[in-house]
Amino acid sequence: MKKILLPFILLLSLNCISQELKTKQNLHKIDGEYKVLYNGDYFDVDTTLVTVKHKDHGAISSEYKILLKNKLGYMHLGKPAHLSLEDFVAALSQDEMIETIIYATYGEYQAVIPNDPYSTSSWHLPAIKANQAWDITTGSPDVIVAIL
Repeated sequence: MKKILLPFILLLSLNCISQELKTKQNLHKIDGEYKVLYNGDYFDVDTTLVTVKHKDHGAISSEYKILLKNKLGYMHLGKPAHLSLEDFVAALSQDEMIETIIYATYGEYQAVIPNDPYSTSSWHLPAIKANQAWDITTGSPDVIVAIL
């Protein structure tokens, strides 16, 4: 089990408080706390920030405080104190230059366990840090990989 504080990029169906198609996570309010459901588990939401993907890596409105920005166009934005999380996400959803909105979550999760019975004897997986990569994503069944 690992403790984490980073946004999950989830491609889940929309319901609950999700805003349009820009928010791809299901936000739930349970006992006054915000949660995101992922693989049957609820993860706590950090209500002080959200992560957005900006089109064309352009500038964002000066009313939002950028906490972190990367080369892929993702930015952690600090939530203004006068707005609720829902209102902040709704305001961001109205910005045509914002492609995706991701809630920052934290909690405990189990690392991915490969279904390959020979994975423990595969010396190259630790060498390429496959386990750490699988904690981020396990890929897509639409991607075809050829091993020569």
